[in-house]
Amino acid sequence: MTEEMNFSNLEAGQSSRSLSVPRAQLSYLMVESTRALLTNATGISDLMWDSAGSKATISGTAIQVESAEALLKRVITHCKWGVNEAKVRTLLTLAPCKGLRVRLAPMSAKLKQIVFNLSSTRQQVLIGSDASNDVTLKGSLISRAHAVLEFIPSKGCTYVYDTSTNGTFLNGVRLPAKSSGKVVLTHGDELLFPEPNVALDAMEFGYMVNVEMV
Repeated sequence: MTEEMNFSNLEAGQSSRSLSVPRAQLSYLMVESTRALLTNATGISDLMWDSAGSKATISGTAIQVESAEALLKRVITHCKWGVNEAKVRTLLTLAPCKGLRVRLAPMSAKLKQIVFNLSSTRQQVLIGSDASNDVTLKGSLISRAHAVLEFIPSKGCTYVYDTSTNGTFLNGVRLPAKSSGKVVLTHGDELLFPEPNVALDAMEFGYMVNVEMV
């Protein structure tokens, strides 16, 4: 005798979860490369996008869904400070590394190019008006200790956080205070600092960031 095949057990271990996605990020996240990267990294069985409802629905085992949700949340959080497809790919593929070379290319004639090799032995770059900083900036709105770049080898990335009074801006968006968290610095980001009587959309006192593994 033959028995009818029963696939119910295959569905028993499946789970799904939805999370909201900011509308400004939808067009950059809702691409096939995001689906492929999440699937390869976590093993999820499906990723569905609902552009009208501004949400993503992840399906797979409970562990897979939890892992994929954490990755997507990381992307969504850090892309509040600028978003493009390259940045999304970078945030989805962060992995431990021994070192990074960070080149700060000036956007203003007042500044000079600066290159740092970051590793476990040198993890921070200090920026501010005080001469003791690694990067010294002069300006009435620049704090003595204005901002910090911090390399985390276990994460494979460099974070930036603000320690100033008047703010530090990433891609035109003010960074949170250090106590509120750090933001991942990615290749192509614009790191900007305030100047008197210069509107946010006209800011050029800062650097274009270039990041590469070493």
